[in-house]
Amino acid sequence: MGLDAVELVLAWEESFGISISEAEAKTMFTTRQVAERIYEKVRSGLPEDHGCLAMRAFYRLRQAFEEEGISRRDILPSAKIADLLPSRQRRDRLNSVMEQAGFRPLRRLPFGLQLTFGSVRAVVADAVIGQHEALRLPGHGWSQAQVREVVRAVMFAQLALRRFSDDARMVKDLGVD
Repeated sequence: MGLDAVELVLAWEESFGISISEAEAKTMFTTRQVAERIYEKVRSGLPEDHGCLAMRAFYRLRQAFEEEGISRRDILPSAKIADLLPSRQRRDRLNSVMEQAGFRPLRRLPFGLQLTFGSVRAVVADAVIGQHEALRLPGHGWSQAQVREVVRAVMFAQLALRRFSDDARMVKDLGVD
């Protein structure tokens, strides 16, 4: 298993709060197999929440940006945070948006940096990966579609993969080493 694959497994473990053994990881060749294995680990007896996490995150963020005075028509997934919040207090304003949307402030990056330079899509992906508990319906468990959504969001964040089939092989088709 190469370094990319190890980083993916670690990110999935962190995101879902589970453990994936090396033996298990070696049997997961496709995104579909990863999502199915993780779903087996996180499913519960609770009713499943079938809502789209990314859509919920975007709509919450859009409402919070609007409360910061940003025009609704400017708040698109492709919109750059720097264009929406072009001030010196961008970090504080973005954290305020996050709190209004029901999320924790964004993680700090090395050297005191924070994700204030990316797009709304990146903030949505961060929420789907690391704050999905705030997006899922209370009293509901994971659905297989939501597990798939988080698995794919992690792959996008870790490897910048955008469009790929759930049946694409990690190493052969996606170049994961």
